[in-house]
Amino acid sequence: MPRHLDGRVAIVTGGGRGIGRAIALRLADGGAAVAIGQRSTQAAEELARGMRASGARARAFPLDVRDEASVERMAESVLEEFGRIDVLCNNAGTGIAHSVLDTTVADFETVLRTNVLGAMLCAKHAVPHMTAMSGASIVNIGSIAGLVGFSNNATYCASKGAIISLTKQMALDFAVNGIRVNCVCPGFVETEQMREFLASQPNPTQAEADAVALHPLGRIGRPDDIAGAVAFLVSDDASFVTGATLTVDGGYLAQ
Repeated sequence: MPRHLDGRVAIVTGGGRGIGRAIALRLADGGAAVAIGQRSTQAAEELARGMRASGARARAFPLDVRDEASVERMAESVLEEFGRIDVLCNNAGTGIAHSVLDTTVADFETVLRTNVLGAMLCAKHAVPHMTAMSGASIVNIGSIAGLVGFSNNATYCASKGAIISLTKQMALDFAVNGIRVNCVCPGFVETEQMREFLASQPNPTQAEADAVALHPLGRIGRPDDIAGAVAFLVSDDASFVTGATLTVDGGYLAQ
């Protein structure tokens, strides 16, 4: 793979598993040093060790994106370890599958604090260190659930819709600093969380077949599909792309 990110330092939140893991690996393949932020650090530590064994510069950092002090500590630690911040990928997220009628205030706050406040806090503490860097870029991981409604997913849809709007707003604010801000909106993706959801259905096999049928390309997405989109958006090939929402959904929204 072309090492188009040589010399750059990337933070990937929620980078220890699933989509975040694939993003961390793809950015490292492109030559970036990668800071993997994760609330539960075991998976992140294992990933970072494996990446270092393959010659990449990588380190895991404890991170709770809902806690500003934790976010600030990570930003400072990344600067101490790598000396700069060029890329921020706000991938950490969560969801609770309920309608508005069944959603508690605590549920709503948990999802919004993780998915929206977390992205805001990470940008708040990364951007001041990115302004002098060439090719600085933020990618927020949204969802097609932020573009269309999904039954019994009130908080998740609300949070991902907010991320799409926040992306556009930050793109305007940070353009003067040369920082691009974009959003990737995956469709259904093969992750541990997706597997848990399918397993919880009355007929998991049928549930998976139904999920595949929603995507005209005939399959559920893979984490690498999302990682590839992120790698493009943070590269110089996307130097005139900011404020954009890139759907990576196998054609789901084309129907």
